[in-house]
Amino acid sequence: MKKLLSLLLVAGVSLTNNSFACSQLSHEFNGVGTYAARSFDFCTEVKTTMVVYPRGTKGESNKSGQNVISWVGKYGYVTVNQPSLGPELTSEGLNEKGLAVHMLYMGDTKQAPIDKSKPVISTFMWTQYVLANYQTVDEVLKHINEYQIHTYPLKFGNESIVFPLHFAIEDKSGDNAIIEFINGKLTIHKNQKMSIMTNEPNYDAQLANLKKVKASSQYTIEQLPGGAEPENRFVRANYINENLPQASNSNMAVNYMFGAINSTMVPFFANYQEGCKRLNDPAGSASDAWPTQWMSVTDLDKSTLYVTNTLVGNRIWVNLNNFNLKAGQPVKTIDTSRADITGDVSKLLK
Repeated sequence: MKKLLSLLLVAGVSLTNNSFACSQLSHEFNGVGTYAARSFDFCTEVKTTMVVYPRGTKGESNKSGQNVISWVGKYGYVTVNQPSLGPELTSEGLNEKGLAVHMLYMGDTKQAPIDKSKPVISTFMWTQYVLANYQTVDEVLKHINEYQIHTYPLKFGNESIVFPLHFAIEDKSGDNAIIEFINGKLTIHKNQKMSIMTNEPNYDAQLANLKKVKASSQYTIEQLPGGAEPENRFVRANYINENLPQASNSNMAVNYMFGAINSTMVPFFANYQEGCKRLNDPAGSASDAWPTQWMSVTDLDKSTLYVTNTLVGNRIWVNLNNFNLKAGQPVKTIDTSRADITGDVSKLLK
């Protein structure tokens, strides 16, 4: 990532100046439904799991013991988790009502200090909180000022690291919102025609850059800006999204979305893991050129989440309609890097 010059070292906790890069987009196919896609890029291979949570799953908003919200989930949902980065780190998810959440890195993030008068939800638990308790984008935003979202440090090796993050959410109606924290304030961009998100700069700055590129000769399939920089990925994703053909069925829509997110992926290259050594170095020089570890596509209408592990090359998916999501059912987990499986993994999780 670009150097986060605005972040300080406080209380002995190092704040990262670079982190995992990702891209996200959503698209409505007329008569077929709403779909989303995202990539996850990082400087090392990370264990990634798909986890199915039934209704009635209990959760807590943070592990600090202070300003905690406890809940019993109204809805069943599936997530993509990164347990090797942190037991609470949920990058992606979809619930049975067709609401999806995507968490991505953004270096421009600056959250306000903790307000002790409000409950606090850990950034890494917010995805699960939303999926367990809400059905629509409007419902999420109606309640979002009742609590504070805060990023607690994670352990990475022997270091404590704070990952600055932002979110995209959408529901099966096609409604969507981008949620960021700019200069200590919650900032929401709602109901864009199509949702596009990468990393820094913030969404307003990305739109300004997109406007400049659209006015140039670069905004064609032959001349789109290349490279791993998030501004370039944003432009490519927007162009592809604007020019996707109409899908005639859900399988075609899923393939179109994987093709679109492929346009933002970063290939593996020699010595890419050296970037992990600079995660906590304020003078580090790691950039957004970290390889794509996995990609996902979400079919919000059919309650199905697809994941492709880049190194394995599989495509597996969870269709929540194939699960008994009644309260009392066990939480079910599968490792996405298993090379021996492909296709619908619902039966493996029953």
